[in-house]
Amino acid sequence: MHKIIKKHPVIAILRNTPPEDLGNYVQALYDGGFRAFEVSFSAEGAAGQLAWIKEHLPEDACVGAGTILTEDDARRAVQAGADFMLSPSSDPPVMEYCRSRQIPLLPGVFSPTDVSRCLSYGYRTLKLFPASDLPLHYIKSPGKHRGISERRLCGGGNRELADRQNAVCPEGLGADHRGYPPVSGRKNLLNPLGHSAWNNERRNL
Repeated sequence: MHKIIKKHPVIAILRNTPPEDLGNYVQALYDGGFRAFEVSFSAEGAAGQLAWIKEHLPEDACVGAGTILTEDDARRAVQAGADFMLSPSSDPPVMEYCRSRQIPLLPGVFSPTDVSRCLSYGYRTLKLFPASDLPLHYIKSPGKHRGISERRLCGGGNRELADRQNAVCPEGLGADHRGYPPVSGRKNLLNPLGHSAWNNERRNL
């Protein structure tokens, strides 16, 4: 997973995207320069949307599944063609499923116990979640006992955390850098006539 994040430091998250708008949203993001996409499995129909994106985007697109909570979620994501997975938690069945199949996974951690569990399964690139509910310095805390000082990412961030990401989150941030609403709430930018507007905003990120 570390290699994917290094290659794609910004991942576009699609959550609760209306089916009729999926094509326009994804094309706008791709035309704006995004090459990594996460489809959240918290919404019904996510597996179908992931499969559609894999089929319709060029081969340089990297498409993963987010909010993977169970082994069944992971299995459905693989069937849909997921290139990687993200989870807000560190559920052992999910980690074992991905490890045994060499599927890149970014597990979520909140405590030293979570970090130790992930390390026992071989995962060192971890996601602090939910980051927005914690003080900024906490990102360094969960892994101190195991000497984890790098490969940290934040999920569930906010504007304050984003503005200070270079200080506390050196490798990435799981929130929009300007505190914008999710993609699914920005129809005025992400439509067939709005690609230039999206590109202009992306340049300012």
